[in-house]
Amino acid sequence: IREKQWKERKVETNYTKLRTDFYAKVKAFYLRPAKRRSKEDWLEILQEAQEYNARVRRSGKPFPLITGKSIRNNLRRALRPSKKERMREAKKAA
Repeated sequence: IREKQWKERKVETNYTKLRTDFYAKVKAFYLRPAKRRSKEDWLEILQEAQEYNARVRRSGKPFPLITGKSIRNNLRRALRPSKKERMREAKKAA
């Protein structure tokens, strides 16, 4: 039983790492100046998301898929300053 649980945990960790790397690429894409962002780069990122989703579906495991909504939410969280930084900015404005 423990061996099976360990294997499942390793698989879960692998998919988590794939998702994390994907979202890091999306964040890096959006942090580039608008002039350096190309449609080809974005299409490569979307292709990677499709490959990940296909892999998850084939595995039959209940791992989260990468969707437009998940990309948007992840970007929003990644690019938003921390609460501490927002409070500091609010104090400066006041």
